[in-house]
Amino acid sequence: MAVLLSVIFLSFIGLGLPDTILGSIWPVIQKDINAPVYSAGIITLIVQAGTVISSLFSSKLVYKYSTQMITFFSILLTSTALIIFAFSYNVLFLFAAAVPLGLGAGSVDAALNGYVANNFKSNIMNFLHAFWGIGAFLGPFTMSFFIKSDTGWRAGYIFTAGILFLTAFIVFLSRKLWSDKGSSEEKLYISNKEALKIPLVKSALITFSFFSYIELTTGLWISSYFVYGLGISKYYAALITALFYGSITAGRIITGLFSNNIENYKIIRFGETAIIAGCLLMIFGDIYLSVAGAFIIGIGSSPVYPAMLHETPRRFGEKASLTVMGLQMSVSYTGGALAPLIFGMFADKFSFNLLPYYILFGAVIIFISSEYLNHNLKKYKSI
Repeated sequence: MAVLLSVIFLSFIGLGLPDTILGSIWPVIQKDINAPVYSAGIITLIVQAGTVISSLFSSKLVYKYSTQMITFFSILLTSTALIIFAFSYNVLFLFAAAVPLGLGAGSVDAALNGYVANNFKSNIMNFLHAFWGIGAFLGPFTMSFFIKSDTGWRAGYIFTAGILFLTAFIVFLSRKLWSDKGSSEEKLYISNKEALKIPLVKSALITFSFFSYIELTTGLWISSYFVYGLGISKYYAALITALFYGSITAGRIITGLFSNNIENYKIIRFGETAIIAGCLLMIFGDIYLSVAGAFIIGIGSSPVYPAMLHETPRRFGEKASLTVMGLQMSVSYTGGALAPLIFGMFADKFSFNLLPYYILFGAVIIFISSEYLNHNLKKYKSI
């Protein structure tokens, strides 16, 4: 069991590595290949479109091939996409590389989350996403090192791809560890159409969509906000992106230590409140308070997503949980695709200083929708 968990955690580090690189160094890439500023939003849109497609088919893929095989092939596909990124000298090649990057991320994310939600306690889910946060932190941190050195951002992408190739190889070697749990998991399949008929599933999908609105918009544009909006260096802006994802990681580790003793809805409520507080610091504070606000948004974001995912079997039943998980992933990616693109085009025309207001709007929406879901879920279960 411990070895299997180690492989799953390692896989989530691999998932996190490429997720945060683009936003942290986009000012560098954009200048190097002479691309429009808003192109980062288009790349993100393509990636998210791929993840939506693959996550919608995740339950069927797991049913047919097992979680382990989906994890192996997805990481392999992602590492190949990063190699293409490294050798791209035109934004069109970045658009093309975004396709396998998205397809590689969606199904494995839904499959591993469903696997953990059905087989482990709440603290394991938080630790799982903490390991994603480790990868998300290491991505921009590593890239800041390559930017500062003579090797450049392309070498950083090649280095990251090498780590993912190694991770895929380890997952392949672990295939016998997954057999027992995989076989029981594969029997829990229902269609997307059937899952959408379950009461309150659609409400949960709205909540997931707006959470990704917050996290992915912040992750993609926080560096540009500090460079173009507040005038700090690109090097320190990349480190602030790393700080943002580092705070998510730290928050999930801390939450994992006590989450088994606190109801998920209370953890979700705390996180949503912290996000709102962080936005207000960025709006009304100076540069230093803005950095603190970005850190607090990360801390607030940290427990919300794992807690909502772990609630899935309790909310909608174990049999439906894997399929609902795929639906939740798909709308999450949709929100995460459209929101950063819209803000990028908006900021390109007006100002990057509008970022905290944009995040605050999403935070208020998710707070309202989450409270609505909790209230009606209690009413439904009491009938």
